[in-house]
Amino acid sequence: MENDEAKAVQEVAKFGTKALDSSDKLGAFLSQVFGTLPADVIGVIGGDWLRHVRIRNAAKLFQRTQEIIDQRGLSGKTIPLSPSIALPLLEAAQDETRDELREMWARLLANGMDPERRNTLRQSIIETVKAFDPLDAVILEKMISTSENGISVSIPLSVATELNLSKDEMELSFVNLEKLGCVRKTGSSSDPNTMTQSIHFAINVLGREIIRATSLTE
Repeated sequence: MENDEAKAVQEVAKFGTKALDSSDKLGAFLSQVFGTLPADVIGVIGGDWLRHVRIRNAAKLFQRTQEIIDQRGLSGKTIPLSPSIALPLLEAAQDETRDELREMWARLLANGMDPERRNTLRQSIIETVKAFDPLDAVILEKMISTSENGISVSIPLSVATELNLSKDEMELSFVNLEKLGCVRKTGSSSDPNTMTQSIHFAINVLGREIIRATSLTE
């Protein structure tokens, strides 16, 4: 047993210092999972590969954030974020490769540095966005834009077709948004004339504040 454990440790050590390529089983799997396998991936267990991913993600985040700041004419006029806000935001954003959520992080970062909007960014918003899937962000924004008063909204299930989603995909986002405290389901209805089913929601203050904190406009 001890010899087996020693061999296992040796194999892990070899793996930790070995350059991977797509011909390796693990390399092929990582390439399938992440969509690419850079030639300089070394020591995946040691975190080198993830470090490079985070560097690239951070570069894209900063570029997009600077674009937003420049568009508002705020270059040289921004304010620094509190470390208690900046650190968890950047920690979450550096691991995000999905465009919809990376855009949300860039907007949060830019708005947090905007002197006129700094109070829109809270730790509760950062923690909630960390738990978002991309569709959750799309659906929540759709709810706010569809609502007449920003508080209550009826979403026809046919909206799934407009967003190129299945009804199950859309309803799963409803479930997650409700679990995260962004919305609350209040009922459902069916129009006998059009046979359209709709789900009714109350948009909670957290949901409204997330959209406000990630808005590009006032």
